[in-house]
Amino acid sequence: MTFKRIHPVRHDVIRNTSTRKRESAARACVPPGHGRKAPPGRATAVSSCAPLREDARRGTFAAHILRPALLLALALAVPGYAAAESTGSRIAMLDYEAPVPGEWIAETPTSSMRLHQYRLPGDSETLAGHLVVYFFGITQGGSIDANIDRWRSQFSNSEGAAVEPIVKRFQVENLPVTTAEFRGDYRRGVGMGPAGEALKDHVLIAAIVETPKGNLFVQLYGPAQTVDRHRAAYAHFLNNIAPTGN
Repeated sequence: MTFKRIHPVRHDVIRNTSTRKRESAARACVPPGHGRKAPPGRATAVSSCAPLREDARRGTFAAHILRPALLLALALAVPGYAAAESTGSRIAMLDYEAPVPGEWIAETPTSSMRLHQYRLPGDSETLAGHLVVYFFGITQGGSIDANIDRWRSQFSNSEGAAVEPIVKRFQVENLPVTTAEFRGDYRRGVGMGPAGEALKDHVLIAAIVETPKGNLFVQLYGPAQTVDRHRAAYAHFLNNIAPTGN
């Protein structure tokens, strides 16, 4: 009987062969000419690279999935972020214009003093907010301090005492802007007209924009939660007032 000689298995050879195969596959994924310039007049060839490795696939997945997720988280974290970013149109106000988000619902102005008015969606129809742009005339509308005092008189806290406004002053396109914010029980009235019924937990943010043709009054008001929802869009509106045609 004849026996065949069996050679012992060399594990180091198997490991070396496996390593060479991996190195060869890695080189196959490097575009030809990588690391050196192509001869003049000759384009560098395009690599027919092997399929992406698992770690590369994970990187691609992160780029396509995590970035939109981050943007969505930002939109949910900042009230009004989506509204401010998705501008629906620009509206004219005297010689100026400003961006209006698509979710603000245009309404027919109910008086000649209103250049524009919008209904702002809330969690329900009864919780809708409002934005109104007023223009009373080139020398009309009263002083800034007189308006702030009048708005203050329309608000009270839960104990019936007056509330103090948050007043800010800044400039947009060289136009002085003053904003005053009030929160509490709101008895709204316009001009010297009578105040209405007290509305619980409401907010008014009133801006006075001083233009060469007279003051524009831009008021955002409604239930506190609705005003908070549209606060960023309102700030975007004011901060982007620009001369018409710019």
